[in-house]
Amino acid sequence: MLLALLLALTAGADDLRVPMHSSEQLTITEVVCPARAEANRMVEIRVLLKGSYTNPFHRAQVEVTAEISGPRETKWLVPAFFYQDFSRSVIGGRETLKREGDPEWRVRFRPTRAGRWSVKIAAVDLKSRTESKSYRVEVASSQRKGTIQPSKSSPGYLEYEGGEPFFAVGLNLGWPGDRGLDDYEEWFKKLSENGGNLVRVWSFPGWAGLEWSDQQDGTWRRGTYYGLGKYSLDNAWLLDGLLAAAERHGIRVLLCLGTYGELKQDKGFWNEQLWQVNPYNAALGGPCKDPKEFFTDLKARSFYRRRLEYTVARYAAYPSLFGWELWNEVHAPDYWVHEMSRELLAQDPYNHLVTTSYGSEAVWKLGGIGLLTNHLYGDGTRTDLADRIEMLGRENAQFGKPHLLTELGIDFKKPDREFDAQGLAVNLRTGLWQAAASGFAGGALNWWWDNYVAPANLWGVFKPFADAVRQVPWTKSPMRPITFEKTPDGVVCTGVVSDHGGFVWLRSETYTWRDWKGEDATHPPTSLELRGAKDGEWKVIWWDTHRGEELASQQVVARSGAIRLRTEPFTSDLSILLTRVR
Repeated sequence: MLLALLLALTAGADDLRVPMHSSEQLTITEVVCPARAEANRMVEIRVLLKGSYTNPFHRAQVEVTAEISGPRETKWLVPAFFYQDFSRSVIGGRETLKREGDPEWRVRFRPTRAGRWSVKIAAVDLKSRTESKSYRVEVASSQRKGTIQPSKSSPGYLEYEGGEPFFAVGLNLGWPGDRGLDDYEEWFKKLSENGGNLVRVWSFPGWAGLEWSDQQDGTWRRGTYYGLGKYSLDNAWLLDGLLAAAERHGIRVLLCLGTYGELKQDKGFWNEQLWQVNPYNAALGGPCKDPKEFFTDLKARSFYRRRLEYTVARYAAYPSLFGWELWNEVHAPDYWVHEMSRELLAQDPYNHLVTTSYGSEAVWKLGGIGLLTNHLYGDGTRTDLADRIEMLGRENAQFGKPHLLTELGIDFKKPDREFDAQGLAVNLRTGLWQAAASGFAGGALNWWWDNYVAPANLWGVFKPFADAVRQVPWTKSPMRPITFEKTPDGVVCTGVVSDHGGFVWLRSETYTWRDWKGEDATHPPTSLELRGAKDGEWKVIWWDTHRGEELASQQVVARSGAIRLRTEPFTSDLSILLTRVR
């Protein structure tokens, strides 16, 4: 075992390097296309190709495309992508890869409805053009769900293509530990078993990055890189594995395509300053003298668009893809975000959501941005973040788009475990319930996954929340904030309601990560008045947020927009689920 581990660790990156050039006559030697498929399940086509090129990622040198036709006059022109297969093993707790076979081209598409589809491959290099015969794919109907989109009936919320609500329940799983995809398998399984449906993952030089310097500096680096304009095929293969694993467990992935450290010159708290090894840096032969030119230089923008083309061609067909996030915590100019969001939408036949973090008002108003995001951290002294979550939710509502709180932590410098030795998960729970009650399209995504949620086994925190939000008709009609009268002493109330249903969270003022010790005096039954409901008969469910079960239910009548209730007793917090009966 020790010898095998040493061999795995000392196997150089050269063992994974892929030949990138060819000087043969352009020929499609074989196309392997499945004859049958299912709606909303990815179809993958192998294309074995000879040609003449020195960079298979540059479409001016070699371009392989699939002309895809389907029912209802569907016509797509889908780029093929350069692909290398690998095998994977975990030796001594560390993931290792081995290159398998020769590189080839692949086409991926996801038929969106049942019926007969056809595929024809065309290839062009610097010398000639060729094409294949047409291949038929008979697509059967299925119950698989399609792309997640903004709700047509309830701005600010999300739904599947068929109209079923999608309310986000999950967390960040930015990158794995040494076990790589094994970590993701474990995390996806536990999250899914507890009702989770969304994770946020980074593609960056530290894991699953595509484009980076080939300098062996060892700083925030994982995978085999080839420099500007050529992409890491071992990392790309790992990202395939992640999206496939997410699909097996019913998880959607918000894929973040870069982080601020890549453009950072000065020393960061996490030692994340990476501009000196960024392939766009002129010092390494790139087009940019400084990080600002990444957004202004025409060559840099052209290289980035090429990377987006490859990314969409390779990953857009995965049913597990939730959406694209251009940057993590980068104040990208609105003109650049406009250009790249439009590029993504032009390339992506499934119209996945596009977002970025640290967007400005101008960015959030862009037509190509379908999702707003916020990050929220305290400084380790603020006792509670619930009021700031509510404030962000109200501020976001002005843009009329779905919004998510995609990072949350007590302190950005220390994981939540440093403030929660008992594993009470108060901040984790607050992020979920308060975000839902404040108009977000899902619970907040806690940041500290690998050194808090996973090691403390806090996955069970998600299930009561997931079971509650599944009962709320988020997308039948627009949600609006609830106002409260006659609130109980020492209790904070937040909620949203539509003409069809609503969601309320009541919490004790002492239910904060710093003040809560696991027990508190019970708040006795008292009067509560909710305002903003449509007149009529409503069903009210009192929901235990810890056990995930119904405490009581009753039928009430809303008059003049008000619902008057007698609260159930509780200690830390309690939820109210509302459904209008008639």
